[in-house]
Amino acid sequence: FEVEGLAELIEEDEPSAKFFALHRTAKVGTVIKVKNMMNDLTVYVRVVGAMPSVVDEKVIIKLNQKAYDHLKAIDKRFRVQLSYFQ
Repeated sequence: FEVEGLAELIEEDEPSAKFFALHRTAKVGTVIKVKNMMNDLTVYVRVVGAMPSVVDEKVIIKLNQKAYDHLKAIDKRFRVQLSYFQ
């Protein structure tokens, strides 16, 4: 299924070579297709953990720097469409 909302950048100490994300409800290991609504670029990310509960409700996923760069995002928060795969 698909859902739309905001994505946000994860603050990383060490940039990763892989595409990964934090998500509120998806299980660790889930692969999610993330589409940047501004430019239609997509990336597949693996969920590596849960988002902290302090994160704004509108934020549905947090992406690492590599995924963020791949989507050519400009803003710290940007609109995305998520598609889930089992």
